[in-house]
Amino acid sequence: MKRIISSIVVCVLVYLSLFTSNHFIHEVKASSSVPVVYWDGMQLLKGQVGRVDVIKPINLWKRVGGKLVFERVLKPGESYRVYRYDSGFGGQYGLGGAYFVTNMKDYIQYRTPSRAKLLLVNPELNGTKKISLGTVTKEEAKVIAPGVTQSKLTVDGSSGKQAIYKLDVDQKASQITFETSLAKDQMIGYETVSSQANRYNEEGRYVIGGVNGDYFDSNGAPTDLTVHNSELVTTNKTPIKDRVIFGVGANGKAMIGSPDITIGMTVNGGNNYPINSVNKRRDANHLVLYTPYFASTTMTNNLGTEVILENISGTLNGNNKVVATVKEVIVGIGSQSLQPGQYVLSGHGAGSEYLKTLKEGDQVEMNLSYDLSQWNNVQQAIGGRYQLVKNGVVQTYNIAGAHPRTAIGIKADGSVFTIVLDGRQTDSVGVTLNSLAKVMKDFGAVEAMTFDGGGSSTMVTKQPGTTDLSVVNNPSDGKERSVANALFIVMLSSTNPEKEPTPEQKEEIITGTLMIESFEGITNWKATGAKYNTVAVQLEKVYVKEGKQSLKVAYDFIGTTGTSGVYASKDQPITLKGKPLKIGMWVYGDNKGHWLRAQLSDANNEKVQLDFTKNVNWTGWKYVEATIPSGLQTPYKLDLPVRYMQVEDMKKNKGQIFVDSIQAIYED
Repeated sequence: MKRIISSIVVCVLVYLSLFTSNHFIHEVKASSSVPVVYWDGMQLLKGQVGRVDVIKPINLWKRVGGKLVFERVLKPGESYRVYRYDSGFGGQYGLGGAYFVTNMKDYIQYRTPSRAKLLLVNPELNGTKKISLGTVTKEEAKVIAPGVTQSKLTVDGSSGKQAIYKLDVDQKASQITFETSLAKDQMIGYETVSSQANRYNEEGRYVIGGVNGDYFDSNGAPTDLTVHNSELVTTNKTPIKDRVIFGVGANGKAMIGSPDITIGMTVNGGNNYPINSVNKRRDANHLVLYTPYFASTTMTNNLGTEVILENISGTLNGNNKVVATVKEVIVGIGSQSLQPGQYVLSGHGAGSEYLKTLKEGDQVEMNLSYDLSQWNNVQQAIGGRYQLVKNGVVQTYNIAGAHPRTAIGIKADGSVFTIVLDGRQTDSVGVTLNSLAKVMKDFGAVEAMTFDGGGSSTMVTKQPGTTDLSVVNNPSDGKERSVANALFIVMLSSTNPEKEPTPEQKEEIITGTLMIESFEGITNWKATGAKYNTVAVQLEKVYVKEGKQSLKVAYDFIGTTGTSGVYASKDQPITLKGKPLKIGMWVYGDNKGHWLRAQLSDANNEKVQLDFTKNVNWTGWKYVEATIPSGLQTPYKLDLPVRYMQVEDMKKNKGQIFVDSIQAIYED
């Protein structure tokens, strides 16, 4: 908790003057100048630094004249936007205006969005940030998919100008995952990152962005461990002290480490014999397993023995076993064809002599395990070279030279970001490994590593409204270099993000909160009602919760009998996108005890009454919600957003309420 508080204090010292808004978490502001950005299932508002979730009942306080005045008790499960933090009264989070909640361990939990997201709604923060390389003179950011933010930082420092391209990935976001790729879908060969990305797109699985991957041999083979969709592609070549691997575990969690895999085989239940590598060059006395991922053939000479395996079952990955049948034993020929559904065991020297003992029909069993158990059944893995940050500590290297760099990092909350830093250019000179390590720490990495750099450093993204992925950085070769493999950010979705979504497609992915009516500008609202003397609605500029205007709803029910009501509506019903679960609004109550409702109709024109409260017993602003019943057919239409009613003749009176920020609430 102390570490969390420290990070908050640092944030506040930099941005305190911006965070003076007076709105709670349920409020949403519609503005043409500020983009709609969602974070953690809600809309991020200008000035917001984070949110608090209530774990145990805790007091909400109002600061009046330097003292705390009790307001009410916040209940477990409630969440509120946070606009500031200060040390007053033992340390308190500001929920807007004069309202605060005390920082009490185990009673509330504080969370904060990435700075990239903060910049989207607070662009004036550009140019105020310093990192270890120097002053950030410009920072641009945009959301390119739910949970994926692309940004570019321009830095001016003592070593020169730098251009940093960054992708932030919230792995908690629905449908977002990572996936490795291979040039031309095999170990041997080269292909640009953008070509790989565009080729990997397919129905239901869309590449959003990515970067180049591992270092590679002269034939294009990636150097170290590669796993694609839970299948081992190749094993390590680099010694453990010099290699580092990025992986996504079976639980979906990102990790960085130096795992190695052990593979042994038995024939007909006999003694175990080691397999030295998978899809690597066959060295002296080695036994190598080749799969169709390698190339069209094993590319071996005739100084050995090769065994073709078929009827393969099991997953070729750690903590698994693979069973196969010997189809053929071939001695002294080499370069056997690699066919789909088949593996080839290839041995030289001692490995060759062992394979000569096999015969057609033998059953081969291969057992695989990682030396680090958390890597067993790893879903995706791709190699690199230098671990820049380890357990939160910046690592140092005695390696000179400023160059373009590609790196990936994992933050304390498990979220991932990857960067490409241009180099060898006037507007971006590049960095040393030590400087790169500090930059990754600046961005919040507790674990970080490099991928291949130099002319290979490439970032591609798919921009809204475009059909293909394209390079966003400036590779130092002057053009995109062909590389061995890449790491992609993938969205699993039934909606193709490459196509401009239709309204129906957009509805499928709506989450969080969507503004229905903010009452900014000219609106065509009217008043109707029942059993009244007078009713009226009009725009209001004094009693306003958000923005510059709200809607005043006035009524006079005095002396009437029966059910009285004033109804506020637009000339045409408001059509709601997607399938919201609730309707919410801010209401300035008049404490007259009336019934607040709304009327909604579904696609079958079934009329439904939504209850916000049966007793408006407060004066001042309060947020209220009404649940939409299940079983209705979309699209929904909000016929009467406000119905203010009284059914008891003894309670008839007159008054006015004010309504602001009507919104639809969707599933997070």
